[in-house]
Amino acid sequence: MSEIGLSFIFYSFIGWMVESVFRSVVEKGRLVNSGFLFGPFIPVYGFGGLIFEGLGGFVSGIPLYEQIVLFTVFATVLEYITSVLLERIFDMKLWDYSSFPIHETRHINFPLNINGRVCLLFSFFWAVLILFQIVYLHPFVGSVIEVIPVNLRYVLIYIFLVYLGIDLYFSARLYYRFSRFLLSVRQLQVGRMTEELQSRLRILSSTRNMNMFLRPLRVFPFLRDQLSSAWQKIPFGSPVPYLKEIRALIAEKLPLLRSKTRTENLKEFYKIANPVIDNPEYQKL
Repeated sequence: MSEIGLSFIFYSFIGWMVESVFRSVVEKGRLVNSGFLFGPFIPVYGFGGLIFEGLGGFVSGIPLYEQIVLFTVFATVLEYITSVLLERIFDMKLWDYSSFPIHETRHINFPLNINGRVCLLFSFFWAVLILFQIVYLHPFVGSVIEVIPVNLRYVLIYIFLVYLGIDLYFSARLYYRFSRFLLSVRQLQVGRMTEELQSRLRILSSTRNMNMFLRPLRVFPFLRDQLSSAWQKIPFGSPVPYLKEIRALIAEKLPLLRSKTRTENLKEFYKIANPVIDNPEYQKL
């Protein structure tokens, strides 16, 4: 049992490391802490690694390339299910391969994608990772676990479970609040500012809340597009004067989040939020 727990931890961490390095390279050297959680773990890689290990004994008699094809299909299905579950929980899509942002003004529609949730290119990436896991990673993880004393294994697992519960709670709360903010903006009507949106705009004036708000935008580029799109649908002709200013500020500054460091991101967000919060019209709310 301890081997299963430690394997989950190792695969979750290695998956986070691989994805973060990939994202950092793709986004031109900008360091990206990838994944849903705050910490350096992506549990879906942990579950995937354990499932592949469990199924490995049943498919060990078939050729390696057939194992890779089988596991790649499974990984693609797992990615699709994860996308569906997250969207149903938070009422927002975290990634979309049918409109994947590769530049401030450019998007790509990956071929052979299914509802934007999975696509052929990323399934190929899964195949490469699975090959690496079968040939190199699985033996390496097993050898590392063997040298860890049994008692220490359980201590590490218990510590990780406590951490995971705390991280999962705060991460889920963050994305829930972000989804409520996004929903409030989408529901904004001409001449009417909902109390919920007023409250959420107001709390963004603190450094802590602005930094919290930035994380989903940094981790999932598609959320930046959704937020920008929602702001741009606010009518210019609205009788509420500050709506035009909000729209202009967000449209101008939001794309800059794509290529700046965390500190610079925060400065940019100040430029977005402060003129809105300090606007005399807004203060009258």
